[in-house]
Amino acid sequence: MSQIFKENMDKNLLFNFLEQICDKTDKYYVFDLNAYKRSQILELTSPFCQSIKKYYYDSKKYYVERILDYNKLSTIIRQICNFNSILFSTKIVYSKSKYSIPYHIYF
Repeated sequence: MSQIFKENMDKNLLFNFLEQICDKTDKYYVFDLNAYKRSQILELTSPFCQSIKKYYYDSKKYYVERILDYNKLSTIIRQICNFNSILFSTKIVYSKSKYSIPYHIYF
């Protein structure tokens, strides 16, 4: 039982979204800032949020209704991965005194 999702969600919704925006290796998708920017350019974020909105409890729908930046979209992806027991890993990458957190989402 989940406190975020009211019913089971098909993990193919996530994988179809990641297939369109992420770099793919033989084991995992790489969701990083470039993938987020690609989703914004291709205007795929809003349709994805609308497709998963029905699975959220009413009190938790603000996760998908608010304006999404990289951190907020990665939170949604993490929630779906945890709910569906999809393995993912993170690694902090530093570059010129700034950092980013790419996600490796295994399929």
